[in-house]
Amino acid sequence: MSLQETKNQKLQTNIHFQQSQQWRDLKESVGNETFSFNGGWFQTTTVPVIKSKVGYLPPVDYSTLDLDSLFNEAKKVGCVFVTIDSNNLNSEQLKSEKYHLKKTKAVRLQDNVLIDLEKSEEDLLNDIGRKVKYNIRYAAKNNVEIKFEDSDEAFNKFIKIFLETKSRHSYYGRNESYIRTVWKIFKESEETEVKIATAYVGDEIIVSWFLLGCEGVLYYPYGGSLLIHSKLKPTYLQAWEVIKWAKENNYKHFDWMGIETDKNGQVLDGFGSFKMQFGGRQVKYNDSYDLVINQAQYTILKLGEKLRNKFKIIKKVV
Repeated sequence: MSLQETKNQKLQTNIHFQQSQQWRDLKESVGNETFSFNGGWFQTTTVPVIKSKVGYLPPVDYSTLDLDSLFNEAKKVGCVFVTIDSNNLNSEQLKSEKYHLKKTKAVRLQDNVLIDLEKSEEDLLNDIGRKVKYNIRYAAKNNVEIKFEDSDEAFNKFIKIFLETKSRHSYYGRNESYIRTVWKIFKESEETEVKIATAYVGDEIIVSWFLLGCEGVLYYPYGGSLLIHSKLKPTYLQAWEVIKWAKENNYKHFDWMGIETDKNGQVLDGFGSFKMQFGGRQVKYNDSYDLVINQAQYTILKLGEKLRNKFKIIKKVV
């Protein structure tokens, strides 16, 4: 095993929160059908024209995936195909001589930044560059304070900032109802944890992040910030305090939930570059595949998808 594979194995997590029962409950509550197979579950959406289903299997460990069971269940419920995302960082790819597997674009972001929280706090700080350390100290000296809360009141403050950020940057993201459902379902579960990390200057909120803990990993699914006091570099202190909080609360990894990259792995946006500055390792998940059930309908649907993408009619979000 190479040094790279050894490092990836250390960061490997077997169960992603999107394979949890809580995420399944979420998907059912927003209108998806879900179906069980040996070792997991997948969600479906009905295609209006042909009245058939297409499936999605959230990030899964390929080494434990039962393709026979998945194929049989998907066929039984009328799926044309099931898109399978990987949660593997090793070199293992999904292969089968029995079934038609076609490489496809991942639903989740395939590149990510993961932070190993089993390092000492001193080592975590040493992994951060000099300029970032300066910005962290600068925010702290200028009375930026970070609080961790799990009240509905804190969530209500977060969602206002999230929606304002979404509007300001004109990006395509989840609506308020969807994120409220995520909050409610994961907060009520004893197996998961949700926190709102918020940066304050006095009584003013300037940065707010929704954090989700599951199976020893703390995830960053949603966040927002205001332009006020941005010169105080509050997001730098926020990120560092979140990393420290995760370590203090016995999480093994901090997962930034993806970065946009080009074909050479170069980061494409400012927030992705921000995520890279906190000492984590840039990783790339294994290829995603479509498990084809009905070849004729699959060909038609993929042709339609190409035409929609060409003319930018829809954007796909799961």
